[in-house]
Amino acid sequence: MRAWYCTREDVMSAPDFKESARNSRQIDRAIASATAAVADMCHREFSPGLATRYFSWPNLTYARPWRLWLDEFELLQVTSITTGGVLLDQSEYFLEPVNDPPFDRVEINLGSQASFTASTTFQRSIAITGLWGYSDNQESVASLVSPVTSTSTSIDVDNSENIGVGDTLVVNQERMTVTGKAARNSGQTLLISVASNIAANTLSVADGEEFHQDEILLVDGERMLVLDIAGNTLVVKRSWDGSPLAAHANGAAIYVVGWTLNVTRGAQGTTAQSHDLPTVIQRWCPPDQVHTCTIAIAVDTVLQEISGYSRTIGPGPAKSSGGGNKNTNLATGGALQAVKDSCYNAVGRKGRKYAV
Repeated sequence: MRAWYCTREDVMSAPDFKESARNSRQIDRAIASATAAVADMCHREFSPGLATRYFSWPNLTYARPWRLWLDEFELLQVTSITTGGVLLDQSEYFLEPVNDPPFDRVEINLGSQASFTASTTFQRSIAITGLWGYSDNQESVASLVSPVTSTSTSIDVDNSENIGVGDTLVVNQERMTVTGKAARNSGQTLLISVASNIAANTLSVADGEEFHQDEILLVDGERMLVLDIAGNTLVVKRSWDGSPLAAHANGAAIYVVGWTLNVTRGAQGTTAQSHDLPTVIQRWCPPDQVHTCTIAIAVDTVLQEISGYSRTIGPGPAKSSGGGNKNTNLATGGALQAVKDSCYNAVGRKGRKYAV
């Protein structure tokens, strides 16, 4: 499955959608569609994945016999290249262009004795195993707090502020897709009672350093968004995600949503492995323009579905000079088109002409 270019939380926070199982499914579907739309628009796959791809011998009518164009595929790292069943040494080929990935072609080092060769026929005679995609930019977002077996379907982390549903996490050599966020007991409790009042927006805790901004707390049945942390006082937004506002007694347990992550193991061509402590978790980061454009398309899709694809932006001109009923202006999507144009201009793959 293609990795998403944004998360459920990204889309929900843009127009402030409330959390529910129904709209989560709708948003997830919109993100999957938006991700595909951005990939198609830019003519490239942005998310990295391990795979083996096969190519025919580059005969003279297509290219020089020492140059293999990868066409729609882009290469980030090579594990192995075999040609005619023979494994090439790393010194026998170059990945081009020379400066930075992604690479769009492989060239034989003409200073070596190697060559692209056919096996029984020239068809599928070259096999390249490696990491394919546009970029593999990563950032550290959390650490494991308990070991993970190769069969585990959830992981416990120490920080959830920068992790969302749909994110691709990299743990050692394994990639995982976040499919859900569950609450885990923080081990701390409220030190003072909290009134059922939206203005009662501070929580006193034993150790504020254990929490992070933008994390969602669960106290009894109410969710709260952490806005700021001042020492051992958490400043929160009450009744988050449409949860009911309620009073909470001194000593109520504090859970953190996202400290347990439901994951799909062995994603993007990797293999599920066991992971010990300490292990830092990396998150794959799509290009900024791709991330923004995917959010924009997904939000527009959800809003259009809600309105039956007849969304308006206010009253239009009167039907006649004498007044009367007014027309409505349909939302034309000019701003969305500007985001798409910016994305394509920045990272879209432009055409390349072949010499014949």
